[in-house]
Amino acid sequence: MKAKTKIELLKVTRNVEKKVGYKIPKVVVEDVLAACLRKISCIKKDESYLPILYACELPLQLQIIAINEYCRLHK
Repeated sequence: MKAKTKIELLKVTRNVEKKVGYKIPKVVVEDVLAACLRKISCIKKDESYLPILYACELPLQLQIIAINEYCRLHK
């Protein structure tokens, strides 16, 4: 992965952390990034699309995690 892409991904992560108000666990970041890499491969996009997709997917996955945790606690 290009250094420019890594920097953009880090910026996205930091921006999302500021919006949600907490540090996102490394395992979540890695899982979302891996899913994004699989998606760009499937849709035949190049690496430049990765930060755009990641910026959409990271908050979405955090919401899914929060909903699942809420449901687990309120069964």
